[in-house]
Amino acid sequence: MATLPPPSQPEPLVAITNCDGYEGQVLALHLAKYLEGCFGLKNQAKSNNEDDKGDKNKPKKPEPQIVCLARDLSKCKHLQDCRHLKLVEISHDNPDSISVALRGLKTVVLVPEMEDNQIDLSDQFVDIMVQEQVIRCILISAIGTDAPEKEHLARYRHIEDKVKNSIQRWTILRQGFLFECLYYWIPMIQDQGILGMPIGPEFEFTPLHIGDLGESLVSVTFPSHHDDGDHSDGDKKSCGKASEDLQAKSKAIKPTDTERFDRQTYTLTGPQRVTGPKLADDLNQVLKAQSEDSNAMPPTSVTFKAITRDECKNYFLSLRERTDLLMNLPLSTAAKDTPGFFASMTRSLSQRRLWDLSGLFKSLDEDAQRLIGEDTEKDCKEPKDPKNLKNTKKLSKDRGPQIEPPNNTEMELLLDLMDYIGEGKASFLSGDMEKITGHQGMGPEKFFEKYGRDFRRRHPKDL
Repeated sequence: MATLPPPSQPEPLVAITNCDGYEGQVLALHLAKYLEGCFGLKNQAKSNNEDDKGDKNKPKKPEPQIVCLARDLSKCKHLQDCRHLKLVEISHDNPDSISVALRGLKTVVLVPEMEDNQIDLSDQFVDIMVQEQVIRCILISAIGTDAPEKEHLARYRHIEDKVKNSIQRWTILRQGFLFECLYYWIPMIQDQGILGMPIGPEFEFTPLHIGDLGESLVSVTFPSHHDDGDHSDGDKKSCGKASEDLQAKSKAIKPTDTERFDRQTYTLTGPQRVTGPKLADDLNQVLKAQSEDSNAMPPTSVTFKAITRDECKNYFLSLRERTDLLMNLPLSTAAKDTPGFFASMTRSLSQRRLWDLSGLFKSLDEDAQRLIGEDTEKDCKEPKDPKNLKNTKKLSKDRGPQIEPPNNTEMELLLDLMDYIGEGKASFLSGDMEKITGHQGMGPEKFFEKYGRDFRRRHPKDL
C-alpha cells in the first residue's frame, strides 16, 4: 500500500525581531494577516485539490511563514496560533541562537530592543545578519535622528548608520508620536481631567496610528501589495481579494520586487497636524457624543496643560506605584491587536500588569481587512489560554494584553520625542505613507471615534 509523502515544511520568508514586545507583535501580525489573505484556508485547499487531481501522492504546497524572534516566548501568546508565524526563541548571550534563526533568510525586519544597551544589541544583530548573508533589512526607526543632543533619539541615528554601512539593501521606516502613546495618559485624564504634556500649546505634530505603520511595513516587505508608481486608492492592489489564480498570488507575495524601496528612508506621519489642545478637544467631542452610553458616567472634560519634562517624568514614574489601577481601566472592545509605540511598550504580557488595552485590540483585524480585503478573524485562532481573549464578538467584557508603565529607556525616548515636538521640529506632513501605501492613514478624529471610550470614566461595577 502506497504511503503519502510527508507534507512540505512551511517556507521561511521574512524574520522580524522583538516579537515579545508590543510593536514587534503588531507588525508581525500585520505581515501574517497579509499572508493569510494570500493563502486562505479555503483557497489553499481548493488549489491543492485541483493540483492533486492527477497525482494524489503529490505533497501539498508549503505556505510561507514569518519567523518571529523573541527572547521570551511566554510573552508571545497572541502569536502562537497564527499559522503563518513561526516563533523562535533567541538569546543575545548566545549569538549562535540568532545565527541559526536567521540562517537561509534574506530579509529581516529589525525592531530595536528597548533596553539600556539598545545600540549594542542592535549592532550584534546586524553583525550576525552580515554573517548569515542577509541581504535586506527593513529598520523601524524614529524621527529626531537629527538631534544629537537628544540621546535616546540619537541612538537611532547610530542604528541607521550601522544598517546602511553593513547591509546591501536597506529600507528605513521612521515613526514619530503614535496615537497609542496616549494610553499612558489615561490615569491622568481620568483622575484629573488633564492631558499634561511637556509641549507648548502652540506646537504642532502629526501623530501616526500603529496600524498605518503596519500597513506601510506590509507594502515595503511585499511591494506587489501596492502598484508601482501609482498611489491612488482605486488602483491599490490587495492580495487578499478574490483571484482565479492562486499561483499568481503566491508570486505576488514573494519579496522580489523590492528594488524601488532599496536605500530609501521614509518618515511616516499621520494625515493631520494637531496640538495638545486640539487632541483634548477632539477627545472631549467624542466623550460627549458617547455619554448617552448606559455604562458611561457623565464625561469628564479634558483640558490640555503644558507641563515640564520633570513633571511628566515624575508622572510616568508614579504609574509604577499605581497598583490600584491593576485591571481597572475601562474596557470597550476586544480582539487580537496589541499596539504600542516602543519596541517593548513594555514586554508586559507577564503577570504584573497595570492597565488594559482591550479598546485597541480590535484595530488590527480592521486594518488587516483593509489590507487584504477579506474577513481575517477565521484565519488566526484565538489564544487557548482562558485568561486571554475568548471571543472577539464580546466587546465589553473580554480583556487582552495590558501594558505596564514605560521602563527607563522607553520613558526617556518618549520625553526626548516630546522635547523634539516642543521645539517645533515635528510639525511636517511627509506624505511618505501615501507614497508607500496609497492612503494617508488615520487622523485624530477617527482614532478617538474608535477608541475614545477607553479614556472615559466608567461605573465602578464595570471596572
